[in-house]
Amino acid sequence: MEIGTKTPWECQLCFESYDETDRRPRALPCGHPFCSPCITNMIKNDQLTCPYCRATHRATSYTDFPISYGMEEFIRSLKSPSIATKPVQDPSGVIGKNLQALMLEQENYMKKSRELICQNLLKQMDLYDAELVNSQKDHEQLVTRLNSLVEQNKFATQLLQRQRNIIQIKKTAFENLKKKQSTIQTCMSSASTTQEALSAVEDQLGCSTEMKNWIRNCQEDFPDVEAIHISMKVREVTRMTLDNVIIKDNSMVAIPTHLITLIRTQEKSSTIMDRVKLITFSVSVVNVVGV
Repeated sequence: MEIGTKTPWECQLCFESYDETDRRPRALPCGHPFCSPCITNMIKNDQLTCPYCRATHRATSYTDFPISYGMEEFIRSLKSPSIATKPVQDPSGVIGKNLQALMLEQENYMKKSRELICQNLLKQMDLYDAELVNSQKDHEQLVTRLNSLVEQNKFATQLLQRQRNIIQIKKTAFENLKKKQSTIQTCMSSASTTQEALSAVEDQLGCSTEMKNWIRNCQEDFPDVEAIHISMKVREVTRMTLDNVIIKDNSMVAIPTHLITLIRTQEKSSTIMDRVKLITFSVSVVNVVGV
């Protein structure tokens, strides 16, 4: 779009002269003035992009931008018969009062508009920071719950390990009983006196009693109801939790291209929280439909 007329009483976009009815000059927040009809034509989808600096401003009507009264006064003075025959500047090159007033108005307006933009951005950042704090707290609570689940798994693992240790003890005891029984059998086979035979029989009865006790203890000790019950419940809950919350492959960090494009197109025409909500909504929709 061709712009850039240097004539102060003409719109920099349509080159039509400003007036005090339909083509009143209005200043954008970036400081560049245009006539009301041109501003109306530039508004698309509740936003306007300045043809000069490409700054984007939110607006639904040309009335959203203030009339540049200083420019109107300056144009009025330029067109005044008493001044029309005089040069805009005196020979010394001193800037006229009307032009000074216009420059001051533009400077003040740009300063105020930038201050408003900065203050608005600071408020947006405060809201965004509060949202981040809430998200951090939510993560901390989730980590606490996950840690609790981890501790439950550790406890269940300890119970199972305790059972395994007892199994090893029982196996060792059984091996010792087998060796003892083998020794007794050898003694019984080699007994040559009544005393030796009676002693071997007595040892055999004792070993037999120990074996019965070993069998009874194994039947009573295994399985450990508490260990098996806790292990089953913890594994079931953990598996269900992980299946529901852990995102497979790299889909957790893969940001959809269309979402990036959408956010970039709205960087200047929406607030920070508007874009945060857009991202949140997009992720929620993806989770619901399972894409």
